[in-house]
Amino acid sequence: MTKASVINDGGHGGKDPGTTHATYQEKIWTLEMSLYRHERLKELGFNSMITRDSDIHLMPSHRTDIIKTSGSKICLSDHINSADNTAARGVETIHSVFSDGKLARMIYEEIIKEGMPGRRVFSRYSETKGRERLDYYFMHRDTGSVQTIIIESGFMSNAEDRKFLAVRENRIKLVEATIRGLCRYLGVVYKLPEKTASNEMTVIIVDKLGNKFNLPLSTGKLIDGNWYFQGRDITGKAGGVTTWNEATRTATFDFSSKPPPQPKGRPPKFEEINGYNVITAEPDQLEVALVKGKLPRDGINGGYLDGNLNPLGITIINGKIIADRVPWRAPRTVFVIDKGKAEIVTAVEKASDLAGVDYALGAGPLLVPNINHNEEFQDDIMKSSRPRSAIGITDEGLVKIVATRHNVALAALATFIRSIGCIKAMNLDGGGSVNLKWQNKDIIKGGAISTAILIK
Repeated sequence: MTKASVINDGGHGGKDPGTTHATYQEKIWTLEMSLYRHERLKELGFNSMITRDSDIHLMPSHRTDIIKTSGSKICLSDHINSADNTAARGVETIHSVFSDGKLARMIYEEIIKEGMPGRRVFSRYSETKGRERLDYYFMHRDTGSVQTIIIESGFMSNAEDRKFLAVRENRIKLVEATIRGLCRYLGVVYKLPEKTASNEMTVIIVDKLGNKFNLPLSTGKLIDGNWYFQGRDITGKAGGVTTWNEATRTATFDFSSKPPPQPKGRPPKFEEINGYNVITAEPDQLEVALVKGKLPRDGINGGYLDGNLNPLGITIINGKIIADRVPWRAPRTVFVIDKGKAEIVTAVEKASDLAGVDYALGAGPLLVPNINHNEEFQDDIMKSSRPRSAIGITDEGLVKIVATRHNVALAALATFIRSIGCIKAMNLDGGGSVNLKWQNKDIIKGGAISTAILIK
């Protein structure tokens, strides 16, 4: 077999820590493990993707949607186990009931070579009665045709497993073992990492304004494979102030002098960042409009259009369906504004699926968290470098409107949108259709357009 596209999934995240013990959290370990594999697979020539690259919370449907629409053939989902019986220990790999289990078995066999005892390779049927028997785990049941393997790399609840997993080098060994198992399964030659792991690394502190500061390793200590740093050093680098009250033995790390997150109700803001023009706005400050010509006021071009300036995609304005999906094309991504909130919805079959929303605009492909290669767009959209426009949503629910007159690839656009804090984003029409207006000035003036996202 040839190298397949693989998506790496760090289980849990954000407000969902997973299993914990003292200061150890499953979500932190699984993020580290999935990020490491993501980079290693790219090093080995795989098309590697990831569900989350930071400590964010993903709803189950959002997580599986990312995996389903990633274009990947295989998903490796990292977890740490837990049980009431503290004697339970060892690795488990779990595959779909509709899988032959070969990949799960090969990963399991490689992991146990690294000092983590084996427990079992298994699958599990749903116990729901009165319906077709399905997979018990949503990661198998709801990820479509992607072959998903859940890897439980030992038990947090077991003292021996926990001691082993608490050492970073051991966690990396287990991940490296999963890569060997994957390569065995695919018939791909496995190669050792290009760089030998060492105690050297770079620590970067990023403050709320996005300023980056290096933290010298000399200020930290390496204990059991983990680096520890003084809170005072981190706070100072990020512009905060540390105080100590000896009477109450209380340490305060004060960042109150830093600007708070943008509150609701602020007017839209325009920035030019590295050749990209960015407007930040609240969802309720925006609307979708049918313009059939040029931008009438501040905003950005919308989706694709035909020769008569009619929209080629789902369009809903003030709750009314203006245009539906072109039926012979694959379901595509839609930007939605409803009741003051913005969302990006993937694989929308028809406009009636979004009945009742205030506004909807179909375009695509999905850019963030991963570019969706299954929306059947032509090569000039997917593979060329051209002027681009896009829209994204941050973790705080703000909308980022993005456009550039420069020729950029889709992947570069996605990377930039991630860098400005978007957790979901989609492509809008590009090339000669890119238009952006701010303070009634044409920042980018392209050809005639059909739809637009306008500032009210």
